[in-house]
Amino acid sequence: MSLKLSRAWVVIAIVLMVSACASKSRDVSAVRRNMTDLNNGVCPSDIIYPQENAPGVAARYGAQVSYAELASYWQREVDNCSRQLESGNTKALQSLVKHWHFRGDAGEVARTYKRYLKVGNDTPTLGMASASLFRIYSAGERGVPVDPAASFKYLGLAVKYGRSELKRNYADELYNRGLDADAFKLYYELAAGISENQSPDPISPLELCEVKLRLGDMYFHGMGTNENWYLGYYFWQRGLAVAGSPRWGSCVEDNFIYGGRYDAENRRRKSVEERIGRLTPGEVQLLKRASQDASGRGLREVAAMSFERRGQSHIQRPLQTGRLRMQSSWMPLDGEFCTMKGSNRNKSWSEVFELRSNAIWRVMSAGASKISRGSAVAVSATSLVTNCHLLESHQTITLRRGNAEIPARLAALDSKGDRCILQVDDPLPSYVTRAKGHGRVKIGEDVAAIGNPKGLNASLSRGIVAQKRSRDGLVLLQTDTALSMGSSGGGLFDSAGNLVGITTFTIASGESLNFAIAIDEFCRL
Repeated sequence: MSLKLSRAWVVIAIVLMVSACASKSRDVSAVRRNMTDLNNGVCPSDIIYPQENAPGVAARYGAQVSYAELASYWQREVDNCSRQLESGNTKALQSLVKHWHFRGDAGEVARTYKRYLKVGNDTPTLGMASASLFRIYSAGERGVPVDPAASFKYLGLAVKYGRSELKRNYADELYNRGLDADAFKLYYELAAGISENQSPDPISPLELCEVKLRLGDMYFHGMGTNENWYLGYYFWQRGLAVAGSPRWGSCVEDNFIYGGRYDAENRRRKSVEERIGRLTPGEVQLLKRASQDASGRGLREVAAMSFERRGQSHIQRPLQTGRLRMQSSWMPLDGEFCTMKGSNRNKSWSEVFELRSNAIWRVMSAGASKISRGSAVAVSATSLVTNCHLLESHQTITLRRGNAEIPARLAALDSKGDRCILQVDDPLPSYVTRAKGHGRVKIGEDVAAIGNPKGLNASLSRGIVAQKRSRDGLVLLQTDTALSMGSSGGGLFDSAGNLVGITTFTIASGESLNFAIAIDEFCRL
């Protein structure tokens, strides 16, 4: 019995030795094959990581590779993939992008995509590269700052190369830049297509609602197309049919909590309803019946109707967010305030309020059809900073605090960045002299907002800085400090009483997602 066991162990040992030798032989063969590929300029699907004991290195080039050899092999793999990329090789693109993503180098990712756009000819890959560049330049990543011009360029290329899911984004960007004809064409493709039920591009119900209301507005005002109130009515009603808040002409349930959105949509609704009010009852009845037909026949019927323009409207087309047109341009602040020499001595929040609340003013902006209210922060004897969305249709601007009432005028405007500077003639009694740039603001530090929520005189709310983000090239401070309507244009202060931001907007669908424009974005730095 023991002799049989001994023989069995001998057999097992021999099998293991043979297997080990075969495995070692295969490893050697694999290393040789990989070295041959490296020498022949082959681009691997996974580029090695230039670090000792990195995964996959031993299997590819052997267990005894020194760091110097590893660095050399890595550079040669990158060079091989780069050479193949120059001939439009999509696998080389994938290898390089995967590698630079793994290393967290957004700059190299962007450069790799841009190189492919110059030499590639695979349409889906060109669309993917363009869409990726659009997102990189929109959000801003390490090594790649936010660049609105580049973002717009690559968004257009992505749509050109078939990324239909970005058509709505591109149409909005065209519209915001005043390129109405091109925007209208895309909106119409998204909303109408071949028929009402056969839109050729993927689009969510909310987006479709937004597109139809925008189309209705553009038809009513002859923007990018011939003015046609019949088609305007048709698309407007089709949008309201799926709107979250049809009473207010909004696709979301409660646009009041969105600040600038409420103002823009309310003006648009009033302007559209003014035109609808000048249609005859017979026209309205006919158009309403056509708009309730979702088969596409209703649209064809309305398109066949001959429209003749009525008299000049007393309500002009409303100014939209991002399309503010005033007789001013952006000119940042300068002087002592913009040195950002803030105090380092912490104070109690009651002391901060006592020191800074006198520099917070209520802003009332009156136009032909509306009045906007918000806040502004005095930063010199004659200058205040605020948000532009409070002033979009202004004819008069009035500052109020207590019983004081002062006229103001717009001195500088950046509508896209929502930065506005107001000027007064008579010296203000109090203003903020100390500020702190976003580079010195720490995530997690305590802050407080002082503004005029719901028109109430200076109120303080406390929170922390949750994150620093960017939008349209500007730094934003995310905070959980409570903000309400009327807080826009108010001040965000740190515990030393330094002004760190101008409270601007909230994201209503989230919990305490509030944002302020970093104060140094108002300065000439």
